[in-house]
Amino acid sequence: MKRIKVNALTKTYNVNIGSELNEEIAKFVTKHPFGENVFVIADSKAFGLHKEKISTLVKSFPGKSLIYKFVAKEKNKNYIEVQKLQARLLKAGFGRDTLLLAIGGGITGDVAGFASATYMRGIPFVQIPTTVLAAVDSSVGGKTGINFENGKNIIGAFYQPEAVFIDKVFFKTLPETELISGLGEIVKYSYLAGGKFFEFVKNSIEKYFALDEKVLTKLISDSVKIKSAVVESDEKETGLRKILNLGHTFAHALEIEQQHKINHGAAVLVGLAAALKLSADLGLLSAEKFEELILTLTYVKNKIKLSSPVAGNVYRLMFKDKKKQKGEIKFVLLGDAGIVYPEMAAPKNIVIKSLKFAFEYF
Repeated sequence: MKRIKVNALTKTYNVNIGSELNEEIAKFVTKHPFGENVFVIADSKAFGLHKEKISTLVKSFPGKSLIYKFVAKEKNKNYIEVQKLQARLLKAGFGRDTLLLAIGGGITGDVAGFASATYMRGIPFVQIPTTVLAAVDSSVGGKTGINFENGKNIIGAFYQPEAVFIDKVFFKTLPETELISGLGEIVKYSYLAGGKFFEFVKNSIEKYFALDEKVLTKLISDSVKIKSAVVESDEKETGLRKILNLGHTFAHALEIEQQHKINHGAAVLVGLAAALKLSADLGLLSAEKFEELILTLTYVKNKIKLSSPVAGNVYRLMFKDKKKQKGEIKFVLLGDAGIVYPEMAAPKNIVIKSLKFAFEYF
């Protein structure tokens, strides 16, 4: 099992990467002083696919435990679902001496994390991501939250987990759409880091989709290392952490415009194409480097289905983005893999052009 330490300002914890981690999770829960009560929020789909594994894990806990099945859809990432979850906690008698386990993808982790941050002014929680996207991105770094008023992740809190356990067994049942989604964040990290990691990602995509054990482990562990380094430097996104939004200003608006019929990681891939085009059109990225970077997206360019997105509508939705500053949209752009411009403004016509390019590309 690989172990990566995250030294965030408010908490130090480990990201554990391996296969068949039930025993490790049970040891962690038993050993640490959280109290004896464990409340499990499980993505209903993940629970259906891995019922025996999850049930066996929960039965191994020494104290009171309960499994709460959550329908992990974007439309359920809201206050109502958080209130339902917290009402169940309260009704079942779970107090501050409770450890919450989030078993699922990014939506489950975001909702569970926000519920943990706000229930009784905060109870400890552990992330057990069941998708590649959640493993490499949302489970690490302490961002929790819900959607609000047609805006993505508008309400939330920075609240670090006690630990993250990435059990690769869950990935064996993922459909291709979820692997594509995970690739979106992995490619993002390769653009940010550049160097050997960019080359490795570029040359490993087919093996990734084949779930090659060594390739999958390296892609996940290196992505986690990149994110943890950024989080350690800037936990609450006041500076450096903004670079992790590469492609996301486009992606979040596209997700809303498409009524969430496209998943987050696929939207990030479209957003990365738009960010590359915008970087090139603003003269930050040479034509040669543009072609080199966008080549990484070739493998999935015919695998993402968009429902006739309108660039003007997506542009207007960008103004709901929480990263907007003084009425102006700020983009993370590139000069090359590893050369990042974190807060760039751009004229509307060039942004629209980059959106149209990305939509046609996919």
